[in-house]
Amino acid sequence: MLYGDLSRAIVDLTHEYPDALVAMTTHGRSGMSRWLMGSVADTVVRQAAGPVLVLRG
Repeated sequence: MLYGDLSRAIVDLTHEYPDALVAMTTHGRSGMSRWLMGSVADTVVRQAAGPVLVLRG
């Protein structure tokens, strides 16, 4: 079980397992709501050590 910031936890796991594919979905937010709330998928895509597949949910 992981605790804390979800995006940080996922990114940390990609550094531990860089060959693993991370697959995740998004809520499809854009504009102001994304800016205010941030995006786990966006953070993971930008900081992951391995491949990330993002599907619009």
